[in-house]
Amino acid sequence: MKEYKIAQDAVLTEYRVSGTIYSNMVIQRDQIINIWGWCNKIGAYIYGDFMGETKYGVVNETGEWKIQFSPRGYTTKPQNLRIYPKSGEVTVFSGILIGDK
Repeated sequence: MKEYKIAQDAVLTEYRVSGTIYSNMVIQRDQIINIWGWCNKIGAYIYGDFMGETKYGVVNETGEWKIQFSPRGYTTKPQNLRIYPKSGEVTVFSGILIGDK
């Protein structure tokens, strides 16, 4: 029987996004947008897409990651935030608005 090795990148990365991030939330305008969470794979990249900007964070030695998006002005059109690892499931938060301070 032939043995196969699974490439490390092929293993799904399990991650969680902080409970302070959710659909239909309002984010402060003109402030850096911080998104963070935890992951089971130290050194993994966690990506995020928001309002045409793609950023990433690297999972540190304690399993934490953080993504920072550029400050934005207020919006009246709901936006989607996508968070995803290189290999694994995509988490989508919908209906996000940028509002007043």
